[in-house]
Amino acid sequence: MVYVRTRLFCCCLPVRFGVFVLSILGLAGGGIVSVYGWIQVAKLKQYPLAFSDEVALYIQAILFTVLTLVSLFGLIGASIKNIGMVSSFATFLAIHLCFSIGIGIYSLVVLFKQNTDDAIRECINSTVDQTTSLATATQTCKDALNIVKGVTVAVYVITWLVQLYAYFIVDRYAKQLEDEFAAQDTERMVAQISRPIPAAVTTYATPRPNNGYSFNEPRHSYGGQYRAGGPSTAV
Repeated sequence: MVYVRTRLFCCCLPVRFGVFVLSILGLAGGGIVSVYGWIQVAKLKQYPLAFSDEVALYIQAILFTVLTLVSLFGLIGASIKNIGMVSSFATFLAIHLCFSIGIGIYSLVVLFKQNTDDAIRECINSTVDQTTSLATATQTCKDALNIVKGVTVAVYVITWLVQLYAYFIVDRYAKQLEDEFAAQDTERMVAQISRPIPAAVTTYATPRPNNGYSFNEPRHSYGGQYRAGGPSTAV
C-alpha cells in the first residue's frame, strides 16, 4: 500500500481538519452576513442610499451568499474526499480574498482622504463642555482619529492574512487528495502488471496411461502380428 504524507498547518494539525473548521466558519459567518445584507437590500426602498453604497451593499450580499454555498461544498468535499468540491472551495477563497482586498483598499482610501478638519470639528462639538478646554478637546479628537485609522488598517491587514492562510490550508488539502488518488492509481497499475500469467492450455489431448483395455497394447495394433514374427499357421 502506498503511503501519502498528511499535510499539516499550525505545525501539528492536519489540513483536512482545517478545511472542516473553515467550512463551518464560512457557513456560519457567511450565512449571517449574507442574511443581514439582503435585509438591508430589502430596506433600500424605505431608506435609499447613494448609488456607490447600494452597489457595495449588493456586492457584499452576493459575495457572502456565494461564500455560504461554497463553504457547504467544502464541508461535503472534505467529508467524502471529493477533490472537485475542495478545489472549488479553494478557488472561491482566493476570489473572495481579491474582492476583500479591493473593497478594503477603497475603504482605506476614503478614510484617509476624508476632510480631517471636518471630522475633528464634529468630534469637538460632541465632546467639548465647560470643564474641557478647546485645545484639549482638539488634541483628544486628533489622537482618537489617528487611533481609529491605525486600528482600521490593522484589522484589514490581519483579516487579509487570515484569509490568505485559509486559502493555503484548503489548497494544500486539495493537493493532498491529488497525491492520494495518484497513489491509488499507481497501486492499481502495479497490481495489474504483477498479476501472474495463467498457464497455457493445449487444444490437443495428452497421452493417457494404459487403463487396462487390452486392445491398446502395441501387439494388437495393425501389423503388429507381422512385426512380432509373422502369423502362426496350424498344420
